[in-house]
Amino acid sequence: MVVMMRRPPSRTDFDGWVAQLGYGSSRPRAKQHLLASGRPAVAAICRGLRHEKAMVRRQCVNLLDHLVDDDSLPALIAAVDDDDPAVAGRALHALACDRCKEGECLPGEELWV
Repeated sequence: MVVMMRRPPSRTDFDGWVAQLGYGSSRPRAKQHLLASGRPAVAAICRGLRHEKAMVRRQCVNLLDHLVDDDSLPALIAAVDDDDPAVAGRALHALACDRCKEGECLPGEELWV
């Protein structure tokens, strides 16, 4: 039996890291890398909300729960209408939970208060 190891994407290939969220063996490292990368990874994470695999969309919503900003807020709001109930539920959590946010990240506060 031959076991194929996936090589991780380059440090700045955030779309590649988002794709890694779809594989159980690489998911923990990908989540850690994207979260640690912060703002530079947010656009790729938002694109991941349209990924064909629900697991990738779920993980992207979880990441945005910590990293959402004013630019990514519309993508997170759109995720509330995702076909996967877990994605939609996690999107609602991400929109409502201030405790999970990193730094001074409270986007759209004027829209919700």
